[in-house]
Amino acid sequence: MLNFSRLSHPKHRFFFAIQPPPLIARRIAAWAARFGSHGALVHADRLHVTLDILDDLDVLPSGMVGMLIEVGAVVRAGPFMIELDQANGGGGSIALRPRLKNPALQQLAARIAGARVRAGIAGRQGYRFSPHITLLYREGRPFSETVIPFAWEVREFVLIHSLLGQTRHVRLGSWQLTEENVKQFDLFSANEQQK
Repeated sequence: MLNFSRLSHPKHRFFFAIQPPPLIARRIAAWAARFGSHGALVHADRLHVTLDILDDLDVLPSGMVGMLIEVGAVVRAGPFMIELDQANGGGGSIALRPRLKNPALQQLAARIAGARVRAGIAGRQGYRFSPHITLLYREGRPFSETVIPFAWEVREFVLIHSLLGQTRHVRLGSWQLTEENVKQFDLFSANEQQK
């Protein structure tokens, strides 16, 4: 298994994610501005829910981006709704989270991680999927509050290259979530079970 380990001065971070549509992202960012005087706000175009992530890298291994794009290309899932309705502060950040588990979201994250493992790529050491959108980074008292939900239909997932220290996200690939994908996955699963 390829293990892209964390080095002393990492410059690159790769992760699969879902992103809110631009209008929803702007609404979330505007709402998060209420916390703005207490920390560094995340810009609307960088708001995302991480689905799977690799260790940060100092040097980019040859061929890794192509391998990650191949991982995204084999994942099959259908569209689903997501609703983020809880704000939590603590651990150096404030995040927006779902109060309830979302089986379709959990399944998508698991399928991506499974495809990555099958491709022989190690994920981030100690990472456990916990859906949230980081709104800002700050130190302060822990809190939790229910908020008016931000909801949208998730119709794609993306592969992001984050250039650390530059607050830049480069979108390397995106894959549509369609009902046809679900049929293909069900057919593949049935064939695998018959073997």
